[in-house]
Amino acid sequence: MKHRTWMATVLLGLAVPAALAALAERPVLDESGGRRPWFSLLRPARETPPDQLAHADALRLDGRSWRARRQYRALIASWPAAPEAAAAQRGIAESFFEAGRFRKAFEAYAEMAERYPHGTDFEDVLARQQEIAEALRTRRRFLRAPAPADALPVLAWIADEAPHSPAAPAALLEKGRIHENAGDLVEAIDTYNRALQRYAGAPEAAEAIRRRAIALHRLSNRTPNDQVRAEEASFALERALRLPLEPADEADLRERLAAVRVRRAEALFDRARFYERAGRAPRAALTAYRDLVRRYPESPRAAEAHARIAELAARLGEEAGREAP
Repeated sequence: MKHRTWMATVLLGLAVPAALAALAERPVLDESGGRRPWFSLLRPARETPPDQLAHADALRLDGRSWRARRQYRALIASWPAAPEAAAAQRGIAESFFEAGRFRKAFEAYAEMAERYPHGTDFEDVLARQQEIAEALRTRRRFLRAPAPADALPVLAWIADEAPHSPAAPAALLEKGRIHENAGDLVEAIDTYNRALQRYAGAPEAAEAIRRRAIALHRLSNRTPNDQVRAEEASFALERALRLPLEPADEADLRERLAAVRVRRAEALFDRARFYERAGRAPRAALTAYRDLVRRYPESPRAAEAHARIAELAARLGEEAGREAP
């Protein structure tokens, strides 16, 4: 048994070097034939990087995208430090883009910018990523409406990798819109905040202020008893109304602000009634009523609050019209 094991080890030791030598001596692959076995998928079809790149480009221009990508990858695997490696990576990205495989194209362009910063025209890559984001945001598929969320990774890449480019503020604004339209209001508000912190002087800042105010208002509607959120929404709407606005946008913001103010007045009225009914805090109730009529004189509750102020002030021996402390 030991003799057989020893013989098998010797034979294996002789066979492996011979097999490796045979593989090394095989000629480069010719892509004009059919698909090759799995072990040859990353073998280059030409002897030098320039010839390999030209061969892969010819395959892509001939419409043989799969084979072209295989040969681009073979170039990168065989000559990773060659100047043509960056062009091969771009060829992979372009091939995916031409085929409408935009997610793959985005990943390939991002890899190109990361792996080959010195062999890449970053502005060109950035422009292509913007095209990809727009395509992902608006494209329609068979029996499917557009899915704008598909563009989120690309928009995030633009904002993070090119923060000083003119495209970055627009990318953050669009990212916020997509989150907002999807109902992800917390993420939308966070994105608008980032846009305003980074690009307060950009042309997109005004729209970010307006969209942030709307998102805060919608978020406050989800928790109508949360007065902290209501106050934040109120301040944001008032800030947005100080901007130059289209008449329709101004009317929309004023309507939202009015609704928030009514809700906050109701909360103050409920607080005052609670203090009054408890019977132990009439002065606190009087303060709350006065606060209501001072801050929200247009509220439907204002008239009733005035009546309660008069009665409580008389009971406490105070002047009805005195300002709340």
